[in-house]
Amino acid sequence: MVDTLMCFIIHYPGFYSSKHLPNWFRLVNAKSSNVRCKFAAKACFILFNYYWINNRLKEQPSCLQLTRDDRNNIQQSMKLFVVFREQITIAIVTSLAKKDEDLQHTVVSTLKKIGKCSVPYVLESLVGWMLTLIGHPACVIPQLVNNCLGAIIEAHRVDLPGTYKKYKKEICIVLAALAVLYHNLEGKRFVKSSMHKIVRTLNFVNFKEFLLKDGHYFLPVLLPRIIKAGKLHLFTDIETSAEVEIKFLLERTFQFVYPQIYVAEEEPVRSLCFEYIETTTCSCLYDLRLANFKMLHNELLLHYGCYPEKVIDALKELARDDPNYEIPNEPMTSQDIVSIVFNLLSCPFRS
Repeated sequence: MVDTLMCFIIHYPGFYSSKHLPNWFRLVNAKSSNVRCKFAAKACFILFNYYWINNRLKEQPSCLQLTRDDRNNIQQSMKLFVVFREQITIAIVTSLAKKDEDLQHTVVSTLKKIGKCSVPYVLESLVGWMLTLIGHPACVIPQLVNNCLGAIIEAHRVDLPGTYKKYKKEICIVLAALAVLYHNLEGKRFVKSSMHKIVRTLNFVNFKEFLLKDGHYFLPVLLPRIIKAGKLHLFTDIETSAEVEIKFLLERTFQFVYPQIYVAEEEPVRSLCFEYIETTTCSCLYDLRLANFKMLHNELLLHYGCYPEKVIDALKELARDDPNYEIPNEPMTSQDIVSIVFNLLSCPFRS
């Protein structure tokens, strides 16, 4: 069937409107290596309209330059990308679980083919998948994956540092998940093996440098994940292997860790995270909030669009730290919120 795929793509007008179109992505997990290789060569023409990708996108790589037709094609491909993401994830997990070099090769070939189409929205996911493979101890082709990642980045007319900067928050979420996974697989060795390979790919000297420079992105998502997994000893292994104190990191990044955990996590995870912070830093939340007052306020307001109610609750707590300011218990109006913010910013003893 895969041999006739290009004939369908080029000559069958209804190919891209067929309800069976998503089924083609299952070929990424085909048992036959030959079938997977042939699919990899054509995968981008299933995800993206053949004529559009050839005639339009190569000339207009930027979303800001796309026409209405371009945008329609991208919207259509985004629906298909959801299906592709499910199938490629299964293939990646299978290839690593079985340490299947042949399957890893075809997975990477498929990702490279799709990535080189330079459609902007796929880049974030592709980088996450590539980093997963690069760091995993069961990946037998890390250098090839690294080279393919470079080719994908180049096709998008950016560089790796720029890509990391653009998707830093999303990449750190991936890295937090990988840290827990690799710690399960390798124990304390994961810092100097798996995580080292990943951060080196991102142009850091080592994991310590990554923590010192971007710990304010990484720790707010790592701490809740560790709490949920019951892996607090992971921090001990990071301290030993990366030669950096978690106490120092938490104190340094508290103004970012506290708001993120407050708005993004539910009980009891939130309380357990704060309890760990207090125990590790030997400071109560009240003192930590006072020491980071204005930065906490600023960071919380950045979350207001996504978590308005939780941000208001957090602002109330900040205001309650001032015994001279009374917080109403009844539902708050917009003017009440403005009053709280003004009071918080105008307190002279706040730093």
